[in-house]
Amino acid sequence: MRYKDIECAACGKKFDDNSDVVVCPVCGAPYHRECWNSSGKCVHEAGHASGYRWEFPKTEKKNGEDEKTQEPEQVFNDIFKNGEGVVICPHCHAPNYGNDMYCRNCHAPLKGNPADTDIREKSGEKKPGSGFGGGFGGVNTFADEPKSSYDGNTEAMYNSFNLYGGLDPDALVDGIPVKEYAAFVGGKAPGRIIRKVATLERYGRAVAPSIGGILGPIWFLRRKMIKIGAVLSALVITFCLAAGLLQMTDAYKDMVRASAALTSQAAGGSMSVADMRDRLAEIQEDYIAAGRTPEESAREKASEILYVFAFYCVPVAGFIGGISIYRADVRKKIMKTREQCSDMNTYMSELQRRGGTSAGLTLVGILVYGIAMFLYSYLPMIIVLLSK
Repeated sequence: MRYKDIECAACGKKFDDNSDVVVCPVCGAPYHRECWNSSGKCVHEAGHASGYRWEFPKTEKKNGEDEKTQEPEQVFNDIFKNGEGVVICPHCHAPNYGNDMYCRNCHAPLKGNPADTDIREKSGEKKPGSGFGGGFGGVNTFADEPKSSYDGNTEAMYNSFNLYGGLDPDALVDGIPVKEYAAFVGGKAPGRIIRKVATLERYGRAVAPSIGGILGPIWFLRRKMIKIGAVLSALVITFCLAAGLLQMTDAYKDMVRASAALTSQAAGGSMSVADMRDRLAEIQEDYIAAGRTPEESAREKASEILYVFAFYCVPVAGFIGGISIYRADVRKKIMKTREQCSDMNTYMSELQRRGGTSAGLTLVGILVYGIAMFLYSYLPMIIVLLSK
């Protein structure tokens, strides 16, 4: 038992293997359950406001050994960069963010009287753990979804994570109440984005990965970030147009004209489809093996680079910076909405209207990539065939 031979903060008696121990959800001080029920509050309550944290007592030296300290398994900072403190789970004693509603280790509710916690495990005793993937070491911001191991009702917990990222609805993220943030983000699970933004703020990070950002302008337009979406769309179209025009070397023109002639013969019935395919493969091989002048080689290399920028670099940039850009956009729009609304009902309605997603703009983003592919793959061929 973790607290064996540790004294109860209320009665001073030591715990044994059979003791029913609960801890203060604020400072982590251990109590017999009956002692907590009797007092109804922590003996260190006066020090909570100043950040008091209970610590395991030091052990005495034995046989010349160095003095050791019995400490919790997880080492963590008491205060995060956003000023948020730590709450100890009353059920499994694991550390959690102060604004969280549920323990990330055992999923017990963190709010309320720890003696009232009644969540049963399916099997075995849950050991105190390290919280979660994006937790107290700042390991990562991935895999931050609850995975319950209990047979109790977890619907409220999952609803909390989907809607508010598992945070207290009245807690602040970037100075904005979580419930207002959720109203602006919209969708079925705004909590996923809120959780990532909260992690950025807690650890003072600049970026967090965004799977949706891989879609580039499609994702930004869908999230109604019209300016950045328009800029990225213009870049993708410009890069693809330039890449398509630059690949129009003499070897490319010969390949396009020869391929068009074969297609016409096959369409007229003078050549079988199988023969046409074989000849097209030969034409492609001839194109690859054809000699290039230094200028043509440079043009083809530039074309490849521009294509990579359009279809690889832009999505990677969205993946890396998407959440950070969206975070700044959300804060700016919410603050502006506050200034323009005089009552709460109007304010919340405006958040939902100005935020959320747009199906129409999503289609525009998809169209951008369709145009880009046309400019790169088909426009050069059309120009060559029309210039005969």
